[in-house]
Amino acid sequence: MALPPSFAQKAPTGIIKGTVVTSDGKAAASVNITLQGTGRGTIVDKEGHYILHNITPGSYTLVASFTGLNSQSMTIEVKGGGTSEADITLTESYRQLEEVIVVAGKMVNRFAISSSEYPAKMPLNTMENPQVYSTIPQTLIKEQQAADFQSALLNVPGGTPMLNPGYSVFIMLRGFEAYANVRNGVSTGADIFGNLDPVNLERIEVLKGPSGTLFGSCISSYGGVVNRVTKKPYDHFGGELSYTGGGYNISRFTADINTPINADKTALLRINAAAHTEGSFLDAGGQNKWIMAPSFSYKVSDKLTLTLDAEVAYTNAIALMESGQGLGNLTAKKWSQINMPYNSSLSNSGVRNRHGTQNVYMGGEYKLSANWTSSTIYSYSQDRLDEYNLIFIGFNNDSSLSRNIYAARNAQFRSTDLQQNFTGKLHTGSIQHRLLLGVDYYTYTMDYPYGFVTYNSSLDFTKTGTNDLSIGRINDSISKYGMGSLSSEQHVLAAYGSDVINFTKQLSAMVSLRVDHFVSPGADGYHQTALSPKIGVVYQAVKDKVSIFANYMNGFQNENGADFNNKPFKPQYANQWEGGVKTDILKGRLSATLSYYNILVSNLTRADVSHPGFEVQDATQRSQGLEAELVANPVTGFNIVAGYGYNDNAYVKTDAAKLGKRPVESPANTLNVWTSYRWQTGALRNFIIGFGANYVSGMYDYFDANNNVILPAYTVLRATLSYDQPKYNIGFKLNNFTNEHYWNTNGEAQNLETFTGTLSVKF
Repeated sequence: MALPPSFAQKAPTGIIKGTVVTSDGKAAASVNITLQGTGRGTIVDKEGHYILHNITPGSYTLVASFTGLNSQSMTIEVKGGGTSEADITLTESYRQLEEVIVVAGKMVNRFAISSSEYPAKMPLNTMENPQVYSTIPQTLIKEQQAADFQSALLNVPGGTPMLNPGYSVFIMLRGFEAYANVRNGVSTGADIFGNLDPVNLERIEVLKGPSGTLFGSCISSYGGVVNRVTKKPYDHFGGELSYTGGGYNISRFTADINTPINADKTALLRINAAAHTEGSFLDAGGQNKWIMAPSFSYKVSDKLTLTLDAEVAYTNAIALMESGQGLGNLTAKKWSQINMPYNSSLSNSGVRNRHGTQNVYMGGEYKLSANWTSSTIYSYSQDRLDEYNLIFIGFNNDSSLSRNIYAARNAQFRSTDLQQNFTGKLHTGSIQHRLLLGVDYYTYTMDYPYGFVTYNSSLDFTKTGTNDLSIGRINDSISKYGMGSLSSEQHVLAAYGSDVINFTKQLSAMVSLRVDHFVSPGADGYHQTALSPKIGVVYQAVKDKVSIFANYMNGFQNENGADFNNKPFKPQYANQWEGGVKTDILKGRLSATLSYYNILVSNLTRADVSHPGFEVQDATQRSQGLEAELVANPVTGFNIVAGYGYNDNAYVKTDAAKLGKRPVESPANTLNVWTSYRWQTGALRNFIIGFGANYVSGMYDYFDANNNVILPAYTVLRATLSYDQPKYNIGFKLNNFTNEHYWNTNGEAQNLETFTGTLSVKF
C-alpha cells in the first residue's frame, strides 16, 4: 500500500559524512563530493572532512572527483534518521592533488596552512595552538618569484628582515633579533652566516614570542623562532627547471627533481639545487652563490620511516660596510640627510666574503602503537668563512669618516643537535591528553681567527668613487699587526614535556616545561641551569572557526661573567603574556589572527658606573605591542595576505644614558600586503597578476644605542605577472618600482628598481 504524500514528505532523512585523503594519507582539501544523479554535492574542507545533510533514504553512488584526477566512487546506503560514513582514499598523492588544484586555480585560500607538527613539536591544528605563528608557504614564495630568503620574510606580520645580500639572515620580531637557524624543527645553530636560498623550502614558519620551552635558549630569541621546513620526496617522478634573468646582471638557475628509487616506491629521492649570480647598483657590489640540497626517505615498514637530508651551499659576496659609530658627530638627524652618494659602497669588488655551509639531518620515525610515535633526530651544521667583515665606519664630521677592517681567516662554526621525542595521546576519564616527552643534547663550537686594522682615518665620503680598498694593503696590515683568535664551546642537555589537555571539544590548555643545563668549558667556563615554563589556554567559541587564546611563555639566555664583587651572573629571562583571537571562517576563505603581547626581559647587564670595566646585572627591557594577520580568498582566484605590527620597546630600568630609549633595529610600525588575482575563464585564463607593499617606520642603526640619527621610514612596492600552465610558467617581476631610497639597519643602501623574468618548465 502506498504511503500518503503527507507522510512520505515527513519521513526522516539521513546524513552522509566522511573523510577524503590522498594515497599518502593527507587531507584531500578542495575535492568535489557528489551523489550521482541527484545534483547534491559539497567540497572537502582543509581537514579532509565533508558532510551532506537531509539525504532521502536509499542507495546511492558517492563520487569524489576533481578535474585532472581519477574519480573515486563507492556505493552507500542511507537510512532515515541515521548517519552513514564513507571514507575515500584517492589514487593520487598529496603532491599530485596540489599540482592540479593550483593549476586549476580552485584551491580555497591557498596561502593558508591550517596545521603543522613543528610549532608545538606535535601535530596540532592552528586553532588549537595558544601560540601565534605565521606561515609562508611555497605557493606564496613562488607566486612572488622570491629569489632570496629575505624577500620571503617580507610576508611576516610585525617582522623586519635584515636586508644584506651575501651575509647572515635574521629578522626583527617583537623588538628582538631572530636568526633563521632552525630547520625542520631542529637547530642548525652554526648556520647563521650563510645567505640562505629558498629553492628547497616547502614553507617558512615564524613562531612569535619567547620560545625557549620547546626550542631552547641557544636557537630561540625573545622575539621568536624562524623554522625552515624543507621539501620532502614524493612517490612519483616529477620536477621543475627554472631560469631567471634581469637587471643588475641577475642570472639564476634552479632545479627540483624527484624520483622513486625502487619499484614499490618505498625509497624516494628529491634533489633541489640553485646557482645564482647578481651585480649591484652600488659602485661595488654583487654576489654569486650555489646550493645543493638532496633529500632521501626510506619506508622500512608500515611502522618505521628513515629520512636523510643535506644542504651544501657556498656564497661569494662583496664585503659591505657596517656603520653607526660616531653618529653624534653629525649634524644630520636622519640617514637620508647624510651627504653620502646613494650608490656608494665604501668597499671594493676585490674585497670578498666567502662562506661555505654544510647541514646534515637524519631522522627515524617509529610507530610504537596506534597512539604513540617515537622520533629520533640528529642534525649537524658547519659553517666556514673567510671574510673582510665588518667594514666599520665611524663619522668624524659631516664630510669625513674613518674605515676599519675586521677580517677572519678560515673561521669555523659547528653545531650538533640530537633529539629524542615521544608523542602520543591518552584519556583520563573524559579528558583527552596529547603528550610530548623529549630530551635534547646540543653542542656548539666556534674558532674565529681574526685581524683588525684601521684603513682610513679621514676619508671624504661625499665624493663618488670612494671604493678604493686594496686587498693587498689589508692583508699586509693584518700580517704586520698579527691575528687574534676567539673561541668558545657550549654544551646543553635538556629535557622537556608538553601536555595539550582537551577538557571539552572547545576548551583546551597547553602546559609545558623545559629544564636546561648549560656548560661552557674552558678558563672562563661556567655552568648554569634554567627552567622555562609555558602555559596556554584556548577556547573555541565556534569549533574550528573562532578561537580565543591566551598564553604565558618564557625564554632565557645564559649569561657568562661576574660583577665587581665576583657574583656570577644569572641567566636572562624573558616573560611574555599574550592574548588574542584566531578565526578560520567562510569555509576556510578567511583566516585571521589578532593579538596583544607584553614581554619583560630581566637580568640584563649594563655598565657599572661605580666600577669602570665591570657590569652590573639589574637592567630591564619591556617590549609590548599588537599584531594582526589576514590570509583571505574572498572570491575564487583573488587572494590577500596582509599583516600589521605595532611595537613599543624601551629600556625601563638601566643607566641614565639609555633609560626610556628605544633599542636599535626596532621599528614601531610595520605593514605588509600582498594581493593577487588569477583569471579563471576567457582569454586571460591562467594569467596571475600580483601586487605587494611593505612599510617600515623609522628605526635606529645597529650601533646607534644613543638614538642619534634615525633611519627614515620607507615603503617599497613590487608587482608580478605570470602565465601558469601544467607544463610551464612564464613570470615577470618589478621590484621597488618607485625607486624608493632606503637603508637597512647597517646603514647600507638597498636595491633600486629591478626587473626580472623567469621561465619554468615542469615535468
